[in-house]
Amino acid sequence: MPDESAMSTGEAARNLARLLQTPGGGVGWLDRTETAFVAPPASGAMGEEAGGAIGNYRLIEQLGEGGFGVVWRAEQQEPIRREVALKVAKPGTLNTPRRVERFLREAKSAAQLRHPHIVPLFEAGRDGDRYYIAAAFIAGHPLDREVRDGRALDGRRAAQVVRALAEALAYAHAQGIVHRDVKPANVM
Repeated sequence: MPDESAMSTGEAARNLARLLQTPGGGVGWLDRTETAFVAPPASGAMGEEAGGAIGNYRLIEQLGEGGFGVVWRAEQQEPIRREVALKVAKPGTLNTPRRVERFLREAKSAAQLRHPHIVPLFEAGRDGDRYYIAAAFIAGHPLDREVRDGRALDGRRAAQVVRALAEALAYAHAQGIVHRDVKPANVM
């Protein structure tokens, strides 16, 4: 697939539509997600536990884990009490000043996005040696769970997903931002 920064919105939508289809019932792109959504374990990969805290956030339950980090449902504490999705970087992921700078720059850019199909980012920060991103918590489950075990989306639902993704990506691209990790596990 071509580099997405060089694609037009129409090309991106057509490629996404093609990827959402699994011709002949074979294994499709949606069946090979890189981030698994698992039942929440008692503690995260870095020793965090439900009830613990990172920065101003109390951890409630682990939602998932990927190459970059672990995602928790958490509650922001005083003065603003709200439920958030807290993504905590794994040790070693941000192990150079350049990587930390890039992480913070990307978070700052993403926090400027205002679109109905893009999850709002509230804060990026550091607690000791742990970096995190706090974003709006979206109840439900990611797209990869809808298509697990070879189940296909019906045509109407697939079209809704493709349209929402194309609109969100087009908006982000117009702001100069390229999402480098578009996959079903990152779509709610």
